[in-house]
Amino acid sequence: MTDFFDAPPERAQQRQRVSRRRSAVRTLRVGLILLMVTAFVTFAGTLAWPYVRDVFIPEKAADYSGEAGQEVLVAIPEGSTGAQMADVLLKAGVVASKEAFIDAFNANPRANSIQPGTYYVKTHISAAQAVATLLDPAARAEYTMTIPEGFTAAAIYEKIANVFKLSVDEVAKQAKDVAAIGLPAEAHGHLEGWLAPGQYIFMPDTTVVQALKQMVDNRVKELEASGIARNLWQRQLTIASLAEKEVNNPDDLPKVARAIENRLNKTLWPEGLLKIDSSVFYGVGKSLDTATSDDYKKDTPYNTYIHPGLPPTPICNPGMAVVNATVNPPAGDWLYWVTVNLDTGETHFSTTLEEHEKYAEQFYEWYAKNRPSQESDNDQQTDGDQ
Repeated sequence: MTDFFDAPPERAQQRQRVSRRRSAVRTLRVGLILLMVTAFVTFAGTLAWPYVRDVFIPEKAADYSGEAGQEVLVAIPEGSTGAQMADVLLKAGVVASKEAFIDAFNANPRANSIQPGTYYVKTHISAAQAVATLLDPAARAEYTMTIPEGFTAAAIYEKIANVFKLSVDEVAKQAKDVAAIGLPAEAHGHLEGWLAPGQYIFMPDTTVVQALKQMVDNRVKELEASGIARNLWQRQLTIASLAEKEVNNPDDLPKVARAIENRLNKTLWPEGLLKIDSSVFYGVGKSLDTATSDDYKKDTPYNTYIHPGLPPTPICNPGMAVVNATVNPPAGDWLYWVTVNLDTGETHFSTTLEEHEKYAEQFYEWYAKNRPSQESDNDQQTDGDQ
């Protein structure tokens, strides 16, 4: 039994040596495993760090902070989001990064009020400066021009000259190129009446011809949409222009149109002379305040006291509401009208000359009290309808 339970000293020592070797192997193996795991984690972490950093520790977006560059034109399309604006500005070299602009856009409470359009913006500016520039009305590059209803072509030329920084003569010269402007044949070569009133936005490189063409194009579109027969376009524009200049109250326009139609009817108005003061004034280039009794004697194509029928062209550029009012004017036998108060626009219509002259006296009285410097000249306008 001694051999089984009590090993000799040599064997015990051998077992101890084997045990120590096995322990050393295990220790080495664990160390190698730990080293490999550490190496793998380090390698994986190195690869994953940029992605982790972007998610949890985003890098600050690139932004300009130095001196601004040159000025460029930047167009912001209709309905653009902040991100879409950023794309436009980045491509134009205005901002350093799309992210910086989006951050600045979100940080500015007024940014959502940026309007579409074209702007003068400097390159290499900070995103915050870019947002501020787009919010500055002075940075808008377009010309905004409003043409009121009833403006004459000459008045429109003057407005274009002021906006485009040209002389009126230069504008009038370019306005003669009616083919390039796209004036339809129905206008017989005259722009008067064919320049649609309204608000226009022109780019900095817009030419006079292009500006006038847009107005003419708008007028043609309006007339096409109105349903007025094309062969009546010039006629209705002419009647509308007379009505536009004769009364101030929109409610009176249809009645003036009816009275003009009645005067064009030789059965109702045998003499055939319209006797419309505003047409006379247009022919001599004057207004009521500057006209004299001698102007009624001047033989111009627009003197409706001398020449029967409608004047050769419209005498201003009426709004479409006036044009439409002339198409089917209300029934009535009016032949005369007179505005008795130029401030309020109060106008009276009548069927006989006697009745008309009574109303005309009211006008003369008002005029003498309110504009006495012109009293002597206007006393002789007994047939005037103003």
